[in-house]
Amino acid sequence: MKNNKAILFDFDGTLVDSINVYKNIFLKLLKKYNIIIDEKRLISYFGIHPKNIFSKILSEHKNLRNYSLELYNEFEELINKESFYNQISLFPKTINTLSFLKFHDYELGIVSGSPTPVIETFLIKNKIKHFFKAVIGADKFSKDKPDPEGLLLAKKIIGDNKEYFYVGDWYVDALAAKNANMKFIAVLTGIFTKKEAQKYPYYKIIKDISELKHIEEWTNQETFHALQNIYLKTLSSRIV
Repeated sequence: MKNNKAILFDFDGTLVDSINVYKNIFLKLLKKYNIIIDEKRLISYFGIHPKNIFSKILSEHKNLRNYSLELYNEFEELINKESFYNQISLFPKTINTLSFLKFHDYELGIVSGSPTPVIETFLIKNKIKHFFKAVIGADKFSKDKPDPEGLLLAKKIIGDNKEYFYVGDWYVDALAAKNANMKFIAVLTGIFTKKEAQKYPYYKIIKDISELKHIEEWTNQETFHALQNIYLKTLSSRIV
């Protein structure tokens, strides 16, 4: 029987080990304008379009507010260089996990705050683009996560008649999934710690995406418990 489930992934910190690379690029560019920002605070902005990250930071510096576009252009130039792609890599077992999910007929997609061309270039370079039916970067939607616009766009491409899961590594992913009425799976390879992930609505918290191989067990257990509850309620009503 055809699988009726779809899994959408965030990109950075979920499929790809890139958070520190992005962090260093932001810090380097901001330093050119004598802006020093706490690293934790900078990372708290991650998950939205990089252009909007610069806007948020520069909004606190009256004399630099007009430079956000200039900074983003420099940022874009850096992330389109070959050296950038040489610094980021897939997390271990990613290809194996994607292959497993596709073999079991899961539809897969990506919804990320990174630009679509960057995501697609990386996917092509690593020969994994064929796994994904939808690739949605921040340039394809107008409202940043936690707004569900990007997730709903991916859903429109893949199809409405499926149960959706969204796998991500930060709170904006958790809230976007909630707003899109999708089950959120928190992965601990990016920004989230387990303690932080537990503060937000989640279906499962996993160490890395290789644990998605157990997704069928999770959903089967869920179905079993739901049916068991229905049976027990029916039984108790008959006894009464």
